[in-house]
Amino acid sequence: MTTPISRTELEKIRPLSYLQGYGLLDEEGQPREDLAGVLASAACVQLEKAQASPQELLTVYEAIRQVLPVTRAATAYERFGKTVDDAFDVTVSLLQKDVNDGIAAWIQEWQPFMESDASLQAFLAHLQSVTALYSLVVGRKLKA
Repeated sequence: MTTPISRTELEKIRPLSYLQGYGLLDEEGQPREDLAGVLASAACVQLEKAQASPQELLTVYEAIRQVLPVTRAATAYERFGKTVDDAFDVTVSLLQKDVNDGIAAWIQEWQPFMESDASLQAFLAHLQSVTALYSLVVGRKLKA
């Protein structure tokens, strides 16, 4: 039986600490399973604490998803940085406000782990999981 992780512990699980030395991919080069599990749950707790709106997170996700395929750079690391900068610009333009600091900080923590196209795709899949889970969690709280 696994021990549940407390909300306080989830608040401490940040990409920079959680992924250090491991990256986003497993031994077979596939996205790590925990990206859609504990790391997605931790992100939701952190985004809720930052008072991010699900709509803003969805806008950021969709901007990253659309900008990534057309962004060119020498390395996956640089491509991620350019994609995120452009996606944040798109989000600001659409929402007419700065990107929530919690969203921005959390996403930028992923850049050191962008080692390949597979890493970029693993991040995008993770961000999709986080966006869906966060929308569900916040939606349920609003109905309560």
